[in-house]
Amino acid sequence: MNVLAIETATDRGGVALLTRDGHVFTSTFHAPRQHGELLSGCVQAVLQMSGLSSEDLELIAVDVGPGSFTGLRIGIAFATALGQARQLPLVGVRQTDALGLPAAAWWPGQVAVWIHDRRDFVYHAWATRGRVGRASVVKVSQALSRLRDKEGVLVVGSGAQAFRDLLAKEGLLVPGEGMNFPDPVEIARLGIEIYGRRGADRALEPVYLQPPLASEKEA
Repeated sequence: MNVLAIETATDRGGVALLTRDGHVFTSTFHAPRQHGELLSGCVQAVLQMSGLSSEDLELIAVDVGPGSFTGLRIGIAFATALGQARQLPLVGVRQTDALGLPAAAWWPGQVAVWIHDRRDFVYHAWATRGRVGRASVVKVSQALSRLRDKEGVLVVGSGAQAFRDLLAKEGLLVPGEGMNFPDPVEIARLGIEIYGRRGADRALEPVYLQPPLASEKEA
């Protein structure tokens, strides 16, 4: 099927288009706080490269977090609007799955997913082959303590990238930068799998790391 995937959970966003005949087209960007300005152009770019139009799409998959409050809202709103306009099914993919499952597929040991919050917190989850466990938001020091008594742990995600030096001092492994941010192609592949397993989502709900700053100030 022709699947459009939208990735806006981090500063490194973009889209991917997987076609029925197995071709893959991508358009990405690294531009903090510019998701709204760049997302539509990325979608048009992959459609143009593929020779398809939005009428040829059959499924939209979108990263629903955890991640950037503003980025998630933009990606989900765009996917919802396009889905409604074209009567397309929508599927939400969690960033922990998009990061943890590909890493666990090739890493022989355990994989810890760390997604960085704006403070000294990370969204922590364990990933094994074919499964990502329940995630929780914890301080970096707490997340680090969960890793110290384990051997051969690979730590992936924006949190691993942000605290690479700290993890290295503890003898923990962090992959190259490219593996620490969700790939829209992986969002598309997981979206197809999820859709085949349980169908479309009735509504897309974002997963936030922490309450947005505006809500905290009002509390």
